[in-house]
Amino acid sequence: MKATDGKVAWLGKDLLGMKADEWREVRSDIQMIFQDPLASLNPRMTIGEIIAEPLRTYHPKLSRQDVRDRVKAMMLKVGLLPNLINRYPP
Repeated sequence: MKATDGKVAWLGKDLLGMKADEWREVRSDIQMIFQDPLASLNPRMTIGEIIAEPLRTYHPKLSRQDVRDRVKAMMLKVGLLPNLINRYPP
């Protein structure tokens, strides 16, 4: 399906505007992840814990407060209110 509006960017590069040879170089670094949100979210973890999990994995030296601040910033970025951080997924 072709995009009709907007932009698909990865590491600052517009993927939709790439030529075939540029796209081939990038494709080895990315993949599509299909998700059923009801199956992929752990109902025993809060929204904040779910978002923080990869941060803790890839940035283990971050303090608890830094992780919490980044989680709140990410939530705002995607339109979630930070006061939902301790809520569980529906």
